[in-house]
Amino acid sequence: MLRPRPGKASEMSEETRRLIWALMALFIGARLLVLGGPLDVPDWRQADTAYMAYRMWQESPPQLLHPKTPFRGAADVKAAEFPVYPFVVSLVWKLLGRESLAAARLVTLAFFAGAVAYAFLAIRLLLGRRVAWLTAAAYALLPLGVPYSRMVHPDFCIIFFCHAFLYHATAFVRRQRIRDYAAATASAILFFLMKAPYGFYLILVPAVIVLHEWGGRRLRGLTLLGSMFVVPLVLGWWFNQWRLQLEAPYRESLAYPMKWTAESLRQRFFGTAAQRLDLGAWDRLIRRSVILVFTVPGALLALYGGGAALARRESRRAALVFWVLCGGVTLYTVVVFPMVASDHEYYSLPFLLPAALGCALGLDRLLAARVVAVRRGLAVLVSAVV
Repeated sequence: MLRPRPGKASEMSEETRRLIWALMALFIGARLLVLGGPLDVPDWRQADTAYMAYRMWQESPPQLLHPKTPFRGAADVKAAEFPVYPFVVSLVWKLLGRESLAAARLVTLAFFAGAVAYAFLAIRLLLGRRVAWLTAAAYALLPLGVPYSRMVHPDFCIIFFCHAFLYHATAFVRRQRIRDYAAATASAILFFLMKAPYGFYLILVPAVIVLHEWGGRRLRGLTLLGSMFVVPLVLGWWFNQWRLQLEAPYRESLAYPMKWTAESLRQRFFGTAAQRLDLGAWDRLIRRSVILVFTVPGALLALYGGGAALARRESRRAALVFWVLCGGVTLYTVVVFPMVASDHEYYSLPFLLPAALGCALGLDRLLAARVVAVRRGLAVLVSAVV
């Protein structure tokens, strides 16, 4: 069974919980001190997103199906992902009565905090409260999330809905409540409209639960899970066709760059098999993952935690969740390899969840062993991030 077992293994001392709260307050609160200042790198992506929000702020009602881009002159409609994040920013600006870079960054930070909260809820449901607390703390501290949680950038908005799907889909297969099914489907609709690759593989986690816990009803459970993706797939396909239709009348030129076509999308996101055999690209991706996503101490903790969980019978459910998530992000990487391996490092943001869980399992193993190295491990992780 994959249900978290009650008892001391899933609990946490008050001292440790206070330490984690302090670390999360420090590292999330510190971001509030850097909401001002000019756009940082990648400034081109932030300028693009901020311009969409700016134009929606000027429109009444905002034209969600005709988002604008700053680099095309008069023919400036450019539908990349469905503009949920720019729309939310524009609503905040309408409430303020003015454009505000700090407010836009605060929206990003709110989505980041929501993504951390949903990660906590999902892991608590799967593996218990202690591992969930450690996962949330690691997620807040890992370095790649630090700059992107304050940028005018849509990706933590997307990840928020991915984590919401993971929690509600997992809650549905555990409790069979209609509201969890509806919330999981709604979350999937939103991330499919923006970046489907960021979250499609998360369905593997509740699918594993169905295989382990539903007995003779496994086929029914898997069918219900799969049905959560029917409407998102249809709407995702529709929006893709819509954005191609918007740009079809124009010819790509210096005045009309980056025209979407079916062929350009295939090349940009899926590429060729030869690209997936490029050892240099894999080397860059692995280095980025170790340095910016896991950190070296975090990678060691994840290997220790994931390996130790496999070796201990009572922890194999934790190992299963961790390695299924690792397999999921590997599948994501292979599917859209050209983008993940490109210089757009934000395509590695989905790696944060398995990285945080791996760090949590390593720290949980140390906590369970009740050794002095627990505090040293926390100190090493914090010092590496700082």
